[in-house]
Amino acid sequence: MNGHDDLVAIDGKMKGSRELALWAIVFVLGAYFIWFFGIKGYELSSSPEVWAQFGDYAGGILNPIVALLAFYWLTVSIRYQLKELKDSRAALRDSASSQAKLVEAQNLTARIHALSAMLQTANANISTLNSKHMFAFQQLTSEGSPPKRKIIQNSIDALLKELDEEKEGAEKIHSLMLKLLPPHQ
Repeated sequence: MNGHDDLVAIDGKMKGSRELALWAIVFVLGAYFIWFFGIKGYELSSSPEVWAQFGDYAGGILNPIVALLAFYWLTVSIRYQLKELKDSRAALRDSASSQAKLVEAQNLTARIHALSAMLQTANANISTLNSKHMFAFQQLTSEGSPPKRKIIQNSIDALLKELDEEKEGAEKIHSLMLKLLPPHQ
């Protein structure tokens, strides 16, 4: 049952309760008047004491009925509020779960973007080092004195070491990115 159906059902029950209370009043008053004026033949009194007794009689009969209906509707109202509270809590749990998944996805996206930027930087450094290596290699193969060749060879060795370190860093970043990404389905 959805909320609208619940309200329609409750409205129907409340209407039935109002009708029950109205019929109880009509019955009590009708029984009183039939008994005392129809069967016993009494006349309406002008004495306040008699009317007070009538009020006590009517109140004594009708008050428990009205109180019972009020208690019934109080319990129905509480039960309905508890159901709504339970539904609200479930909706909040679902919302919190969805929100947590969204935050997790945003964090993953931010990490992937950061790693991607790091990978681009590493690739740019590798490209720069390759260019420097090529330039140094050209210098080494051109004619030059042995001391100059030794300096160039040392530069090439340092560039190759730096290039290897950048490649290792890029491979680590790539590996981290693959770990963060969900598997293909």
